[in-house]
Formats: sequence, C-alpha cells, structure tokens
Amino acid sequence: MRDLRDILDKIGQKGNDLFFVQIGGNDGVGRDPIHAAVTKYQWKGIILEPQKMVFEERLKKNYEGVPGIILENKAVDHESGVKKLYELSISDARWATGLATFDRATLVKHIANGYVIRHAKDDGLDIPENWDDMIKEEEVHTTSISDLLDHHQVEKVNFFHIDTEGYDFEILKMIDFERTQPTYLYFEHQHLSIKEFKEAIALLEKHGFDYVTDKTDTFAFPTGTSFD
Repeated sequence: MRDLRDILDKIGQKGNDLFFVQIGGNDGVGRDPIHAAVTKYQWKGIILEPQKMVFEERLKKNYEGVPGIILENKAVDHESGVKKLYELSISDARWATGLATFDRATLVKHIANGYVIRHAKDDGLDIPENWDDMIKEEEVHTTSISDLLDHHQVEKVNFFHIDTEGYDFEILKMIDFERTQPTYLYFEHQHLSIKEFKEAIALLEKHGFDYVTDKTDTFAFPTGTSFD
C-alpha cells in the first residue's frame, strides 16, 4: 500500500471538513495511522475504545485539549449493550492492549504464533505455562453504529477507521452506507479468513469503492479517485 500518511496528507490538503469515526482507538497515538492527520488538519470525529484502563489513563490524556473530538468508552457491535472482551492478563503495554478482541481465537493465535511470548520475554515478564492464564475477560459497553450516530446527531461520516483484531468485517457489515455516505474506509484485514476478506472487498465494490492493500490493512476510496 502507498504510505497512508501521504494519502491522508493529500486528503487533508483539500481543506474540506472531515468527520471520522475510529473504532478501536486504543491510546490514540501508538500505531495509530490517522492521529497525525487528525491533529494536523483538525478533523472532527468520534473515537471509541472499550478497554476502561486504556480509555481513562491513555486515550483521554492523549486527546486532552484537542477540539472537535468525542471520546467514547465503548465498542461497536450489532446492538447496544454489554459484551465480553478478551485481553492479555500479563501486560498492559501498548503491544498487549492492542490485541484486545471479541474473538478469543484471534488472541490465542497471537500466543500460538509466538508474538506474545517474544514481547513478554523482551519485557522480562513471567510467562504462564497454561495459555488460558494469559487471557482475561472484561465486560465492556457496546453501541450500534446507528445508536452512536443518533446520540451525537451525526448524519454523514467521511472516514471510518476500524481496528478490532478480527472483528473488522463484522463492523463493515454494520455500516449503513446510504445513511453515512463514507468516502474513505480503512480496516485491518490480517485476521480475516480468505472468505471474509473476499466478502469484505465485494461489499466495498458493491458500494462503488476501489481499494489498496498491504499485508495487514485495506484502504478503500471511491472508484476513480487519484491521490497524485
């Protein structure tokens, strides 16, 4: 994928007001592909992060004083309510909190492929023999996209950014393209099955989007758009 920062700069330089919704914001800075553009071009938007500690101690601090930003300590799901989020129990470092997911199998995969073990060893952490002991559960509040937008009286969303560790396609399917009329969508595809990824692309193409990808992420935009 062409460097997303260059693309976002091109978008920001157009000078148009842009409203975004970021689903899975974590601390709002680390490994966040849109943070620099949000602050540089003063985009307005909603950032959702369900992990209470991350939200209270990191996200709120990192966006303190930034105008036009709404922070929500929630996850997006099919309906508003409460749902179980799976997290690493052995660390609250950024690399660890970034693995929080509704899909327990995705978190187990990170342990099985050695990613968690490598980072834990680098940080000098004790590693339980039983993988189950590395995983904890947190009950988090959820909101549907429609409830979220109704609550904040938002009609159009120019940019959806989704990073939810394996739940990205489910969220793509929840977007009402007719209501929100998004121009750009950015999501993590690396934890999707081949079937899910193909269905995600078909959904985007159905709504008139082209796309570029790298090993982990997909950026979608209206067919015919040029960033040169």
